[in-house]
Amino acid sequence: MPPLQFGVPVGPEAVILALIVLWLVVPIGVAYWIYADATARSEEYAVLWALAAGVLTYTTGFGGVIVIAVYVWQRE
Repeated sequence: MPPLQFGVPVGPEAVILALIVLWLVVPIGVAYWIYADATARSEEYAVLWALAAGVLTYTTGFGGVIVIAVYVWQRE
């Protein structure tokens, strides 16, 4: 098997690891941001907003974007 001309310098394992880390870190960050913002605004359902955003970002990605948009829209 000939070597790749333009290979990934650290190997495909690093790319897979980076995707897994993003898949885990982004939902946790989104949930934390919404929880911190909601508690600072004395929101009654801060935990529910954070769980909804975190779980939907983790499972679907696009659902998390919708939850974030609805949260930002209703907080004003």
